[in-house]
Amino acid sequence: MSETNAAALRRIIREFEALNQAFDRYMERVDTAICELDEPLFDRVPPLIGDAVDVSLFLRDAGDLIDALRPIAKG
Repeated sequence: MSETNAAALRRIIREFEALNQAFDRYMERVDTAICELDEPLFDRVPPLIGDAVDVSLFLRDAGDLIDALRPIAKG
């Protein structure tokens, strides 16, 4: 594999890792904040976490691909 391709794969892996970490932070912080809301608002915001299932599935599946690409990216 060319060094250009390996470098591009390493960038993709880094960006995926950053996305995954940002999503984890989002889920943790929003979950904590939702618990602090008063009842009328509390009932309105669960989709902010519940609808994140699709994102979670994407990150899981893409994580498998990223894991497979790691050895290739090392050149």
